[in-house]
Amino acid sequence: MQSSGTRQLSTLTFRYVSNPASEQDRLVNPLGFEVTDYRRDPEAEASPVPQDAHAQEVEAQDSE
Repeated sequence: MQSSGTRQLSTLTFRYVSNPASEQDRLVNPLGFEVTDYRRDPEAEASPVPQDAHAQEVEAQDSE
């Protein structure tokens, strides 16, 4: 799969099943980890803070 150049956020839902069925399964997945749902979304980009707003916040903190 080629990278599209955008960052992705993955959300997994998982569970642990009690005992893996076969010896081969236990070698590959000894804890019985099983993904039950998967979602991939583009990562939200943070909005830049305007310089004036940041300066006001710093001044407010300094005056406390």
